[in-house]
Amino acid sequence: HVLVLATTMFAVAFLSLVLVPPVGALLLAGCFAALVVLDPLAAKRGEAPLWFARLRPVQMAIPAICLVGLAFL
Repeated sequence: HVLVLATTMFAVAFLSLVLVPPVGALLLAGCFAALVVLDPLAAKRGEAPLWFARLRPVQMAIPAICLVGLAFL
C-alpha cells in the first residue's frame, strides 16, 4: 500500500515536469491535496508518526495553494 502510493506520487511528480507549466502545477497541487487526506489516515493506521495527523494537512495545503496560484498567473 505505501509502496504503491510512493511510486504513484513519484510518477506524477515526474509527469508534471514534462507537461506544460499550468497543467503540471495543477497536477502537483492535486498530489499535495491528496497528501492532506492520506497522511492523517496513514498516521491513524500506524504507517506514519502520530504527529502527521495534525502537521501534514497544514504543511501540504501551503504548497497546494501556492501551486494553484502559480498555475493561474
